[in-house]
Amino acid sequence: MSISALILAKNEEEMIEDCLKQLDFLDEIIVLDTGSKDRTIDIAKKYTKSVIKSSVSDFDKNRTALARMAKSDWLLYLDADERLTQELITEIRQVINKSDYSAFNFPRKNIILGKWLRHGGWWPDYVPRLFKKSKLIEWRGRVHESPRIEGDFGYLKNPMTHYTARDLGKMFEK
Repeated sequence: MSISALILAKNEEEMIEDCLKQLDFLDEIIVLDTGSKDRTIDIAKKYTKSVIKSSVSDFDKNRTALARMAKSDWLLYLDADERLTQELITEIRQVINKSDYSAFNFPRKNIILGKWLRHGGWWPDYVPRLFKKSKLIEWRGRVHESPRIEGDFGYLKNPMTHYTARDLGKMFEK
């Protein structure tokens, strides 16, 4: 089974390279940029020829568009500030070959100002990230979008890491 990585980005020059470096095990990488003014696009082009510019700011429309562009059987959605662990990569490879689920939620470790936020409902922060392309209908919701699928979600046990709010400036931007 093949997997495409689908990444939305805007002004992520500080984070995009580490995100893309971890994806060399995948069959396809598509980056959709929504108006970067920094070097995000130039950096992304070092890792994939599929860098698309979009003037649409709605996350749901962009995520749905990415799914339609992808050529693989499975779709892995990532944000530029998210990282996969080696254990999660191994688990992804296992489940795509032997699962009846249409999609999977990943537990996500949120790192805020350099600290893992384990309490207050922040752990585990399950997020939908892996989908059978044939079962994903669309995404809905301009921000904090959610997917519509045919079938059921499974849950993976190994976490991804989310480097959100790396400094106070980034925190206020979000």
